[in-house]
Formats: sequence, structure tokens, C-alpha cells
Amino acid sequence: MKIAVAQYHFRPNNFSENFKKIKSAIAEAKEQKASCVVFPAFAISGFPPHDLLLYAGFIKKWQQQIDKILKISNGISIVIDSVFQEDEKLFHRIVLIKDGKIQAFRDDEHPADTAFFKKTNYFVKGNSGSVFVIENTEVRVCFEHELNYFSTSGSDVECCIVLQNKPFEYDVFEKQEQSFCEFAKKNRIKTIVVNPVGGETSLVFSGASFAIDAQGQITEQAPFFKEELWVFDSSNPNATGWLRTCGDRHDEISNSKSEIALVHDALVLGIKDYFKNANLKTATLGLSGGIDSAVVLPLAVEALGRQNVSVLLMPSQFSSDHSVTDAIRLAENLRVQWHVVPIKDIYHSYQKEMHAIFGDLPFGLAEENLQARIRGSFLMTYANKFGHVLLNTSNKSESAVGYGTMYGDLCGGLAVIADLYKTQVYDLARYINRKKEIIPENIITKAPSAELRPDQKDSDSLPDYDTLDKILYAHLELKQDEKQLVKSGFDATVVERTLRLLRNSEFKRKQTAPAIKVSSCTFGIDRVMPL
Repeated sequence: MKIAVAQYHFRPNNFSENFKKIKSAIAEAKEQKASCVVFPAFAISGFPPHDLLLYAGFIKKWQQQIDKILKISNGISIVIDSVFQEDEKLFHRIVLIKDGKIQAFRDDEHPADTAFFKKTNYFVKGNSGSVFVIENTEVRVCFEHELNYFSTSGSDVECCIVLQNKPFEYDVFEKQEQSFCEFAKKNRIKTIVVNPVGGETSLVFSGASFAIDAQGQITEQAPFFKEELWVFDSSNPNATGWLRTCGDRHDEISNSKSEIALVHDALVLGIKDYFKNANLKTATLGLSGGIDSAVVLPLAVEALGRQNVSVLLMPSQFSSDHSVTDAIRLAENLRVQWHVVPIKDIYHSYQKEMHAIFGDLPFGLAEENLQARIRGSFLMTYANKFGHVLLNTSNKSESAVGYGTMYGDLCGGLAVIADLYKTQVYDLARYINRKKEIIPENIITKAPSAELRPDQKDSDSLPDYDTLDKILYAHLELKQDEKQLVKSGFDATVVERTLRLLRNSEFKRKQTAPAIKVSSCTFGIDRVMPL
């Protein structure tokens, strides 16, 4: 049986565009002689719909699309999901459509105020009894229960199909794949996992739909971060796997990229689709000569094109000469427009005006942050004047411990690397330079510094980033508390200080730009804490 997998970008609340893609996928699947075409979860509405689900008009539009799909369903089975409302309750439904009719369906009630990340299971049995369909964001025991039901009822289950809408997360992606492989091996059933592709505000969907044989091995995988229709032959007698028949190409499995390469591609797609979805075109950022802005700039150029990206260099009296020259060299390597706007004079003007209040109080944090806020004002004014979006360049390590200035270096419309720890930012810089030097080597090798006072280094205020990032990852992603962190070998004083900084800087994170999610614990999405 040939099963077509529609790995496409379905945009929230864009019913017209989504239907065009659905219609095109159905037509191409028919051309490829597929018996069934399967769509990722929420293909009709786009994911995540969030509070759009609270409006009757949104639900009605969804039902209208189902009616349109019924009219083009002759000659092929279509597996897709929908929602409907009954007695003020919202239900999620997986349907099997064929020959203008809904052949089978399975409902599950959802609270209307959820974002549909709830773990739910659905199944549909096809007319011939040869298709077993399950929808879930994760494999759990409930799968076995449903499979046992079919086994005891005498059905001939040929394969399992998982309709997913799981955002990309570098730290759990392989574990998710492995859980499906274990399921397929344990139940000796071929399995297809279909996932959407594309960026939606903070979320990025990777695609990478894949097929697993009955021995639990991934035999075929669609590309990462790319729209494509794949056709799998589930009845292929070849015990080692299935053939990808779409386009007559028999490539090797595409899941060969390194973790940092996937993160790179996720961030590029996240930027590109953020701008596309918001009808935006051009971006700017402050280029300091430091590692963070040096990584964000080539990501932005790849996503938007160099002609749509410009930068400001804003040196102060504390900026080193090499920071300015490194920044200029990077901008010229990427051939983007750049401007130098010194802040020394306006900074002294601020100090002069505030002297009547500050008097002879010593230089301190307020004066350091003033520089960041002047830069933030320049950047926002420049962006406002020319219709650019300011890209924020803060990383996860700094955000976690509050090492950033509100209304200064924390301002912006999109936080590109806010879900990457500092050590990962360095890894990403080396990946960007894998073929040739784009980011000057001096930016990668020099000690990180905010350059807000003479001879300042990040290590003056923070633990070493290698240690800090390991503590933060263990606490945030692995959910280890203070006692567990100390027990695992981290210095008790450093742990206590790190967690105290994390707690005390929560108020800053409440006001930051949306971050492109690439981990399993993204601030503001997966981790939302009270003040």
C-alpha cells in the first residue's frame, strides 16, 4: 500500500493557503498512485491556533474546509484532523475521508483553553482494515492498549501512522525518534511519523517525517526544514525497509546532520518565517564585535538576504579597537550595510545632566546600563525610521542569570539565540565558519566582555560559562534541584549563586522579545515561573 506523507508548512488561521496545499498534496498523491494521503496534525487550521479556538467563526471555517476536502476525495483515502463544538465543549477529531464521505473518525474532548499540547491518542481503521492510524505528540502505554484492541478484534494492521505537530527541540529529538522505534519493534509494526515544517512565532517545526520498519529501524526520512510530499510503499517485501517512490529517487536517509547544524537550520527558518508571517522584510541589529551579535548577523543574512539586513556599530570610550575592526570585518565579509554611531558624546551629555542628582557618587551599574540603553534607543530609532525589525542578540546563559539591561541590549522584536547557551553560541560560530572564515577568528577566541567599563570581562560577574551552562542545563532541562546539582559534583557556592540569579532575574524575562525555541525548556514557553 502506498501512503503519501504531506510534510508542509500550514500557517495558523490561513485556511485558504492551507487548503491550496492540501488540495495540491491530494492531487500529487493520486498521480503517484498512492492509496492514502496523510497530513500532520492541525493541517487545516495551522498550528498552534491558541485562543482562535475560542471563536465560533474559526471553528466554522475549519468545518467548511472539511466540506471542501470531501469534494476532492474521490479515488484516495485522506487522513486529517478537525475540531468541532458541541454543548459548549470543544472536541478534536481524526477523520478518514474517502469517495466524498467520512468513513471513520475518533473524537477526544479538549478543554477549550489549551494550546493543544495535551497528550492525546486517536485511531482510525481504513475500509480494508490495512491502515492503523494513531495521533499523539509522544508514544505512551495507551498505544499498546489501542493496538491490543485491534489484535484481539482480528484486524490485519499493516502499519501505524503518527500525526504529529511537535516543535523542533535539539535535546530531545533523537529520544522522540527512539521512542517510536521502540514502539515499532515491540509491536512488530511498520510505522510512519508525519510532522509539519515551518516557523510560527517562537516555534519551529522540523519536518523530518520518517518511516520505521517492523524491526524498529528508521529506513526512510524526509528532509529537515523543507516542504515535500513523500510516498512510502508499506507493502514492500524488502525486510530492510521501504522504498521512497516519490520522484523515483532513492536517496540515503537524510538524518545525518549534526546537532548544531540542525540548530542552525532551525534558527534560519525561524527568522525567515517570522518575517514572512508578519509581513516584514528588513532587519537590523547592533554589531558589537562580540560573539552573540556576530552569530546572529550571518543567520539573519541567510534567512533574509544581505540586502535586507543592516547593522549599527556603536562604540563608546570603553570599546576596544579590535571590537570595532572585528565588527567592520564581519559586516564586510557578509556585504551588509553598516554605520558607525559613536555614543561617547551623548553618554557624557547624559552624565552631565544627571550630575545635579548623582553628585560625586562613584561610577557603577547605572552608568554601565546607561550605555546599553543609549544603544538600544539608537537601534530602535533607526529601526523605526526605516521600517526594520530589531533582532535581539541575547543568549540563554545571560537571560538566565539576568546579565542584560532592560530597554537596552534586551530590546528587540525577535530574540534569535535566546534559547542557546553561551557555549552553544560558540559552537554555532564555528559551524558558520565551517567552509570559510565569515566570523573573524578573534571574535571567537577573545574573552567575552560587555565593554561597559575599563577591562571588563563577563567572568568578573559570572561563573565560567562552561560551568554555568552545565549547571543551567541540568537545572532547566534535566530538572535537577539544588541538592541534586551539588550531589552530582558542582560547587555548592556556585550552584547557590547561579540559582539565586536565575530566580532574581525572572522579572526581566517577563519583558523580553519572543525567543526562537530550539530546546525542551525555552523561557516563556516551557518555563513560566512566578516572580
